[in-house]
This record gives sequence, C-alpha cells and structure tokens, in this order.
Amino acid sequence: MPQNPRSRYFRLLAIGVLIGAAITLVVLAGLPEVPRAISKTRSPSAGDQADSSVVEEGAKTVSVGQAAPNFALHDTRDRTYELQGLKGKVVLLNFWATWCAPCRLEMPLLEAISQELVEEDFLVLGINLQESVAQVQEFVDEMGLTFPVLLDSDGTVSGLYRIIGYPSTIIIDKAGKIQTIHIGILLESQLREYLQEAGLSI
Repeated sequence: MPQNPRSRYFRLLAIGVLIGAAITLVVLAGLPEVPRAISKTRSPSAGDQADSSVVEEGAKTVSVGQAAPNFALHDTRDRTYELQGLKGKVVLLNFWATWCAPCRLEMPLLEAISQELVEEDFLVLGINLQESVAQVQEFVDEMGLTFPVLLDSDGTVSGLYRIIGYPSTIIIDKAGKIQTIHIGILLESQLREYLQEAGLSI
C-alpha cells in the first residue's frame, strides 16, 4: 500500500526534531573535560595572582609554588632517597619509562646536565614507572646513566605528583617548593632556563 505523502512528511519532521534535540543536549552539556597540563617556569612572586601552572586530575592538583610532596624510593641497588632530606639542593624529578621513546631521547641531556653540575647543589632523580629492576638496570647501563634512578614500583609517587604523560619533569628549588612543571621532552635551552630560575648559576 503506497505511503501517504503527508504521513511521510510528518515522520521525517519528527526524526529531524529528535536529531536536533540530541545535538542541542550535547552542546549544552558539553564533552567530558580532559585533564589539563601546563608547562611553566616560575613560582609566583609578590603581587602576582595565583599561578596557573598546574597539573590537574579531578579536583586534586600539584602546582608551581607549593611544597613538593615528600616521598622515599629505592634505586636499583636498594639505596633509599627521601625528598625531604634533599632540601638545600635543586632537585629535578624526571618521570619516565623504558617503553617511552621521547624519554629515551631526553636521557642524554639529563645525564649531561647532571655531569656538568656535579659540583653544584643539584641532583637529578629519574623515577621509573612500575617496571622491574632488571628492565630499569638494563636501560641505565645502556644509556650510561650516573644519576640515581628510582623505582616507583606501585605508581604511588607518580600518582602523588599527578603525572599524566611521559616524560614529565618537575624541578624543586632549594626550599623544597615546586619551581617548574614540564610535560613532554625537554629542550636544552628550556632546561637551562628552568634551572636558572630555580637558583642555579648555569
């Protein structure tokens, strides 16, 4: 039986209205917010507004200018490093993994700066994400790393610092405050600028 043209028209009109309503709901409700990450170089100074350099995950944040959360981790030789015991030094935390290609590219720069500033109040701590001692030690040997490489075996410290991408670098000044949050591979010029702003002569 042929379909009534008027009935067909109203059916198409109803479908169009439903599609339009669905699009309107998506626009009004918005899409889920992706956690933001902002690379930043300095702490807020007197008179500045609150610094916008923040790593966010839900309502919890780690931001420039705040005291760096304390932690204690072992290296591949079972030596313990505790952050609060390193006050008086500029500390660079580099979060990485062996499967991360940009991490591999960045490592020679971190090793070179560690060697260059070996006489300064400065320490690089590589923090590996949840890999075995054997995997990490093989990588350390291959890359010829001399700075301490620590094992975040259960991901606690990465969670504490709200790490959402690799590599990620956090620079802590001599007073124990976060000076820089940088997500992604570092350029040498960036690293030198960050360390100068953390109080090193470089």
